[in-house]
Amino acid sequence: MKKKFCLLLILSLALGLLTASYAQDAALDTLKASDVNADGIVNILDLTLVASSFGAPLIEEQHPNPDVNGDGTVNILDLTLVARYLGEVVSPPAAFVSATPTIDSQLAVNDTITLTFDNSPDNVTVSTGVATTAGKTVIITGPFTPGDFNLTITWTGGSQTLTYTVTAPDIEAPKITGGTVIDGDTDVDAEVINTAARIEIEFSEDVSGNIALQTEAGDDVGWLGTIAGNKGTLELVKGKEIGYEIAYVIAGKVSDAAGNSTDISMTFTTASKTSGIPIEVNDATFDTIVLGSTIPIVVEFKTDW
Repeated sequence: MKKKFCLLLILSLALGLLTASYAQDAALDTLKASDVNADGIVNILDLTLVASSFGAPLIEEQHPNPDVNGDGTVNILDLTLVARYLGEVVSPPAAFVSATPTIDSQLAVNDTITLTFDNSPDNVTVSTGVATTAGKTVIITGPFTPGDFNLTITWTGGSQTLTYTVTAPDIEAPKITGGTVIDGDTDVDAEVINTAARIEIEFSEDVSGNIALQTEAGDDVGWLGTIAGNKGTLELVKGKEIGYEIAYVIAGKVSDAAGNSTDISMTFTTASKTSGIPIEVNDATFDTIVLGSTIPIVVEFKTDW
C-alpha cells in the first residue's frame, strides 16, 4: 500500500513540476528517450518505468532505459522529462532488415538498391547515390562506379554498410566467331552442305534475332532459320537444296541481352559440279589410279621405261 502511495505521490509531483524552463520544442533525441518502452508514444507506462527504477543500478545499453536525460541516475529529472511529453507520438526506432540485390552480389551501373526496415527510418543519408524513403522502404539510385563498391547508409539511430561489385555496362555487339562457312568463301561444296542439311553460325555470346538464306538478289531460298543461345542455324527444307556455282547470302540481325545488335551479311559461293569420275593416283610411281565411282575401279599401267 505504501509503495502504491509513493508512486502516486511521485507522479503527482512530476506533473506539478512542468514549468516554462523546458523548451516548447523538445529535441528529437530527448523526445525519443522519453518513450522509455519504445512503443511509439509517451504515456503513463513510461512514467511508471522511470518511477519504479528510482535508485536502481543502470546496466550498459539497458532496454528499456529509464535514464531519460542520460546523466547516469534515474531520478525526478527523468520523471519530469517523461511527464513533459505525455501524449507525444514518437517514431519507433528503425532497424535494417534486408537489401535487394543482396549484399555482396553484382550490380549494374544504373541498377537501384532497395532497403527494407522494420519501421520507417528518419533522416536517411547515403554515401553514394540518391535515397528516397517510402514508409519502411528506402530506394537508392545510381549511377554507381564500376568496381568494388561500399555503400554506407545512415539514419536516426543506426547505420549499415553494404558491399557490392559494380559491373561495367555491356556496350560490345555480338561477333561471329565461326560456323559452316565464313564471309567471302568460294568453292563451297554444295553437296556437302545439302547432305548435312544445315548451315551453322556461332556468335561470341548468347543472342536473339533472325537469320535467313538468300540469293544475291535478296530472294529467300526457303531454308528455316533459328537463333538459340550463341548459335544460328539454317535448316534445309526438302526441295530447296542449294545449287552449284551460285552466290548465296546469309542475312539477318541479332542482339545480345544488353541490346547491342549486329547485322549479318555473309556471302559464299558454291563450287562447280564435278563432271566425270574423279581420278586418284595412289602411288608415287603413277602406275596405279583409282576411279572414284560408287565401286572403286583400280587401273594399273605397265610401261616399258
